[in-house]
Amino acid sequence: MRKFLIGLAAIAVLTSSLNAMGGDRGGKGQDRKKHSIIKCVKQLDSLTAEQNRHIKVLEEKASKKRKSRGGKMMLKGSVANFLTEKGFDRTAFVKTHKEMMAKKVERKASMIETVIGILTPAQIKQLKSMIQVKMTKKMFKHLSPEAVLELRPHIEKKALVK
Repeated sequence: MRKFLIGLAAIAVLTSSLNAMGGDRGGKGQDRKKHSIIKCVKQLDSLTAEQNRHIKVLEEKASKKRKSRGGKMMLKGSVANFLTEKGFDRTAFVKTHKEMMAKKVERKASMIETVIGILTPAQIKQLKSMIQVKMTKKMFKHLSPEAVLELRPHIEKKALVK
């Protein structure tokens, strides 16, 4: 009985640590996190078949690019690359990671620009409100119900001003 309980506890610890690290994704990359803007665009009411086709093409291109990179950025930014006999090369590490982040931001900006180019002005307005709602929910996610009720009037005032 004791061995069973120890085994059960070990399984529980392993499972929770895998989930915390993102190990339980429900398949081989099928549940990959898509860009939130694409998720929101897909939820728009008035997308035409042509717009849906363009979005699907963009997703496929992004997937191919991601697969072609295949972890090259991780290898370039690995801590092991910056360890020398004398210690850690901080300046090279910071420079490399700033370059990587700049490239990432540039790719994201071009993707957003492309997606927005597909939409009509009314759809862009609807998308903006959808993203604002999503961000507000994300902000309130970890707060207690009392804190949410306390902050809500301030958030609503700011939303009405814009």
